[in-house]
Parts: sequence; structure tokens; C-alpha cells
Amino acid sequence: MLRKLLSVPPPLPCAFRHFSICELPPELAQLQQTCRAFVDSQLKPIAAELDRESRFPKETIEQLADLGMMRVTVAPEYPGGSGQGMLALSLIVEELSRGCGSTGSIVSIHNCLYANLLDRVGSREQKDRFFRKYSCATLGAFALSEADAGSDVAALSTRAVEDGDGFVLNGTKAWVTSALEAKSGIIFATVNPELK
Repeated sequence: MLRKLLSVPPPLPCAFRHFSICELPPELAQLQQTCRAFVDSQLKPIAAELDRESRFPKETIEQLADLGMMRVTVAPEYPGGSGQGMLALSLIVEELSRGCGSTGSIVSIHNCLYANLLDRVGSREQKDRFFRKYSCATLGAFALSEADAGSDVAALSTRAVEDGDGFVLNGTKAWVTSALEAKSGIIFATVNPELK
């Protein structure tokens, strides 16, 4: 019985060998090709240098913003937003990572942990303020982790205390994603520690 379970199934008939179970819609295929061309012509030639010098790819991020790849899932009503889904973002990150892993990570983290999160749960005022104030090439930070809590949201000790029209934050964050390059950020804090 075990031999039967481990046996390799017979090859598919010839007519099905070149059949693709998942074909991209034309607009996503075009996005993938655009990103692939950018990677081959602009990113691959400098990737080793970026890594060797531990240099942040500021110019590359600006070029990617011009191509619409820094606010992929953000609503089109905001500058640079294209309102595409996670499949589009995945295709972009896959292509970028093929050329330079660190650039792929920067784009993935910014789109997922900042731009997408702000677009989905931010207030209209927050979205207007941050998406309109900052260029598409401006990165946002993601501050969740704390030294004593890790990424356990229920164990966070950073407090947000209401003060007039805003909040005062008290606490310390650790391992803040994109902290050195960001101009704004999403910071996790508790307003009522008794709700843990």
C-alpha cells in the first residue's frame, strides 16, 4: 500500500502538458512585464552595489513610485493609488526580489504594513493627510514590536492617552520597520490596558 501511495502518477496526455492552470489577466501580465523590464534594465545592474554598500535604494524607490508600484492597493482617489489587489502586489514583489531581494522587501513592507493598512483602516482625515501630504516615494514606518512583548498585541505596554484633538504616546518600540527612512508611521498602542 505504501509503495502505491509513493508512486508517481503517469504523465498527463500530451495535449495537457503545456496547459496553464493560472493565466494572468492581460492587465496583470502587462504589470508583470513592466516590472520585469525595470528590474532587468535598472535594478539588477545596481543590486550587488546596493548590498555591498548597505545603501538604501532611494532613487530606485522614486522610480518605482513613478511607475505606480508604491501604493498598489491604495484607492485610486489618492495620488499614486491604483486600487489593485494583493495579486498585483505579489507579482511586483516577486519580480523586484528576482533582481534585488532587499528592494523587494522594502516595497512589500511599505505596501502591506503601511499603505494598505492605512488605506483599509485609516480615517478619511488620516488618509487625506498622509497620502496627499507625502509623495508616493515617501516610506511609512510600522511600529508594533516591543522589547518585552515582541509582536503580541495583547501584551503591548505603549499607551495612547487622549489629549485635546490628538493623543500622547508613552512607551518604547523595538525593531521598527523602515524607521530610518520613514516620514510617518503606524504605531500600535493601547488606550485602555484593562481591555487586554
